[in-house]
Amino acid sequence: MDRLRRDTLLGLVFFGTMAFLLWATVNLPDVAVDNVRLKVAFAQAGGCEAGTNVMVLGKKIGKVGAIDIDYERAEQPVLMTLLLREAVPLRTGYRILVRDAGVLGGKQVYIEPGPRSGAAVPVDGDLRGEVEPGAFEQIGNIAKGEGPVGDNLNGALAEIREFFELMTRTENGGTISHLI
Repeated sequence: MDRLRRDTLLGLVFFGTMAFLLWATVNLPDVAVDNVRLKVAFAQAGGCEAGTNVMVLGKKIGKVGAIDIDYERAEQPVLMTLLLREAVPLRTGYRILVRDAGVLGGKQVYIEPGPRSGAAVPVDGDLRGEVEPGAFEQIGNIAKGEGPVGDNLNGALAEIREFFELMTRTENGGTISHLI
């Protein structure tokens, strides 16, 4: 009986430890002391959540630490705290985007620091970000006739309609009426 009790206790400790490690891996964010913190304001979160990867020029450099909503801010009420492993020298013309991580889904925050010729931007100030539409949303916008490609599509369809109207017009001798 002593051996059964010892093996049961050993099993409980082992599986309890494994369960705790699994929980900690999934639920605890990266809260290192030496992280550089950036506060960025967005009009909406764009599907981002805490733990979303932050990329700088294609390199994973951190994660989204927290997402807060400040209802008093009219234009950009969503405030994201980005936890970065190293400082990013932002310059005039920088862009911080929430965009699709891939075609199949997922989100990421992508930072473009700006051109070298630009003036340095203080990272403790009011940084602004934007949400890039996803692939399926862009295709939907084209079908609705929105955006530059949608405008071109609308123009092309109008030209095609006018072409066929001219071909079938009986007055002034359209092409089809001349053939008949």
